[in-house]
Amino acid sequence: MLSLDRFNRELNRRGIEGFGLSVDTPKLLEKWHAHLELKDVVLLSDADPKLEVTRLFGLEIGGQEISGRSMILIDEQGHVVFFKRTGMHRAPDFQDVLNFVDKR
Repeated sequence: MLSLDRFNRELNRRGIEGFGLSVDTPKLLEKWHAHLELKDVVLLSDADPKLEVTRLFGLEIGGQEISGRSMILIDEQGHVVFFKRTGMHRAPDFQDVLNFVDKR
């Protein structure tokens, strides 16, 4: 499986800007970023205002202010062209996403 860094580089190579979005605070995201030694991944916090983007996409789980993992691709016009939920503890299959992008 591709690492998150490599996946993001592959997206960039295809002209796509990738980033991670989390309900965690910026301080926690900094620690996670350092722990995983991520170099090419931008992580954004959706903690304040409270889960605005998470709720916009219906990703909050049971009103608990947590979200499951998902992969969402939005085109230049702002249309969602790919949406896949993978659950709490399973990362999206990055190769599936790249295959989708390559077919477009």
